Amino acid sequence: MKLHRKIRALAVTAVTVGVISGGMLTAEAASAAPYHGGVLTARAMPDVVFYCGGNLCAGWEGAAANPTIAAYAAAASFKGHYEVQTPNHKTFNDADGPKGAGAGNQFFFRNMAGGKGEYCVTDWQRLNNGTYNKIGYVCFAT
Repeated sequence: MKLHRKIRALAVTAVTVGVISGGMLTAEAASAAPYHGGVLTARAMPDVVFYCGGNLCAGWEGAAANPTIAAYAAAASFKGHYEVQTPNHKTFNDADGPKGAGAGNQFFFRNMAGGKGEYCVTDWQRLNNGTYNKIGYVCFAT
């Protein structure tokens, strides 16, 4: 098999595995409202591959050991927060509030310094009685 056919076969396999395991989507440029406080900032990540699960899409960019994590509600707006778990077992949450649906409503956890490895992101919907419901969850490796 010629080299270009091997490369093409590997690329098709990688895309197929990504779609089966979590649904990879390429985000469009987004302009999110700024977050005031915490480790979040707002800026678009147009070239990031997003992994989606439930009502959550999340992805990363930057250095593998110190990434910026982006998250957004995949289909439905909700009131609640995002949570990121790092490979070095630290957990970060943004403040509860309204989260709009779609790539134009991304929230960013900047410079996580969580180490290289698997990051997991959860979106937690706050219910009227004050409890939380997990409505999306995805993990990916940096």
